[in-house]
Amino acid sequence: MKKTQILMTLHLALWVMVGLTLQAAAYIDPSVVSGLLVSVAGAVVACSAVFFILWRKLKKKVTRTLGIDENANKEVEEELVIKDDEEK
Repeated sequence: MKKTQILMTLHLALWVMVGLTLQAAAYIDPSVVSGLLVSVAGAVVACSAVFFILWRKLKKKVTRTLGIDENANKEVEEELVIKDDEEK
């Protein structure tokens, strides 16, 4: 119980220090902003790639488990082979 009380006091003290800060003397360079945007965009692309890979695996497993055939109602066209009438 004592550890919990100490941790709660430290947590409250940290939030009070952060909350009572009036002014921060910091300069954010434009290169930092562009680097941040690039890293966020890269993270979004990576997460979406992982999502779609997992989605395909899950979809494949579910269709195999339920016995659903994706090509059941699709029309298949015959191959069209064109031959020259006159061979030179």
